[in-house]
Amino acid sequence: MYLHKCPHPYHRAKKRQVIEKYAAIILAVSLVLLFLIGRFSVRGVEKYEEVNKALGEQIAQLEKTNNFLQKKQDFVDSENVISQQAEQSARRELAKLHDELSAATEQIAFYQRIVAPEKFTKGVYAQSFNISEDSGLGQKFQLVIVQGASTRRDVKGRVDIQIEGAQGNQMKALKFSEVSSKKRTSLPFSLRYYQVLSGEITLPAGFMPKQVIVKITASSSKSKPSVKRWLWSEVTTSL
Repeated sequence: MYLHKCPHPYHRAKKRQVIEKYAAIILAVSLVLLFLIGRFSVRGVEKYEEVNKALGEQIAQLEKTNNFLQKKQDFVDSENVISQQAEQSARRELAKLHDELSAATEQIAFYQRIVAPEKFTKGVYAQSFNISEDSGLGQKFQLVIVQGASTRRDVKGRVDIQIEGAQGNQMKALKFSEVSSKKRTSLPFSLRYYQVLSGEITLPAGFMPKQVIVKITASSSKSKPSVKRWLWSEVTTSL
């Protein structure tokens, strides 16, 4: 196949102008594209660095928060352990104090019964009984009766006294009517707080007294009799 070549200078010049024109356009477009690509590349790098920096700051903040929460959790765990130990110690101390309080309460109640028995006794009861011995057979006695603190009202009744001992080889109980110098069967009383009763008794010859029994009976049907016993050696004093 035969290719036609135009040797005319005009056509060659025209062709060169066209090539130069389009080459300039292509070069300009290429430069613009390169500029845009470079610009977008720079912006992409800057954006990446900006995002990366923000992520780094967030990671650092999260690590800081995590460390704070971890320390707080450790503190809470330690506080719980200390609280449990303190609670157990407090329970032991409370149990110990409860035992000590119970023991102290029992001791106080014991001494109160000795010092102030009327606080724990209901009704009328015999507080003391004393007998004064003389050289003869006659003996004077003094009996103190008291009404308990739980009741503060006028009350009446009678007191029966009995003396137990030995007559020879036999045990014998003497009623008040058998030893009273005035042959009384009992002693009447009337009191609100306390009353002192006194009198004189005479024991039979050869009678060896061992103990005295005092029985107090209030006139009220609701009151139970009160009975108190003393050894003879505890209530007698020699003149």
